[in-house]
Amino acid sequence: MRYPSFLLPHTLKLPGMLVLLLSTGFGLFTFLGDFQPSFLEVRIPGLTEFTVGTPSGEMTLGNGYNNLADEITACFILLSLMVLMFCKEKMEDELIAKMRLEAMYWAMACNLLILLVALFFLYDVAFFLVMVANIFIVPVLFLLRFHWVLHRLKKAGHEE
Repeated sequence: MRYPSFLLPHTLKLPGMLVLLLSTGFGLFTFLGDFQPSFLEVRIPGLTEFTVGTPSGEMTLGNGYNNLADEITACFILLSLMVLMFCKEKMEDELIAKMRLEAMYWAMACNLLILLVALFFLYDVAFFLVMVANIFIVPVLFLLRFHWVLHRLKKAGHEE
């Protein structure tokens, strides 16, 4: 039985890798260097500004302004990871499809294990940073596992 293929052409793999490298570099520069271009500063009324009750009275959280550098960077990282995840291999067959599925299962299982450990052993900012990393960890683990298994398969084929 022939199943529909939702995979992207193999030719998108190199542009996807380039966008991933550039956006990850920019993301690290933004995160570690606290780079916030002023032209990306926008006012977001009503969404980021709200009042909560505290024991000492009411407190307004947020200022209604946000710099979109980190959101744009995360968007480009996620899109490039998706392109890399769903690009065909040069020789795409049933074995590769099975390897894709198993790599996705493995990535999800590792992600859940990381979340369980973080849930019980990390608090405050450390837990928040794990949750932020959790946005990217499933595609990264999938790509690492899939390409590692693919490399082992090719290596075993050359040895025979």
